Amino acid sequence: ENGHARWQMKPLYDATQSDAIAWVRAGYLKELRNQGQLLQRRQDVHPQYCLTAEEVRKQALFIVTYRWLSPRHPDPDGFYLARLVDVLTNEKADDDDGVFVDFSSLYQEPRDEDQKRLFKEGLRVI
Repeated sequence: ENGHARWQMKPLYDATQSDAIAWVRAGYLKELRNQGQLLQRRQDVHPQYCLTAEEVRKQALFIVTYRWLSPRHPDPDGFYLARLVDVLTNEKADDDDGVFVDFSSLYQEPRDEDQKRLFKEGLRVI
């Protein structure tokens, strides 16, 4: 009703531990927007911009979904990224809070065999 949902957390923690999903830091998304950059594929996000499995247990988490605007990139003009950062700011998200946004949180094409397996595992959880 209010846009918030309850999730079973253990599968999300386990998928983070196994590297099936990544939670990008809210501060990283703010930095991308402020620098006029776009969301990056999961493979291209440096690990320092992602929460560790232990951090996922401590930080607030946000799960975001939206229709992709093109087949190759979900947000080629940064439209959704700007809105997402506005929402995170309104929600008073800490820079170290985690955000699941599929393009940056699940492995994208082209994927190697391990990434294909982890992508499928991540989809089962989300």
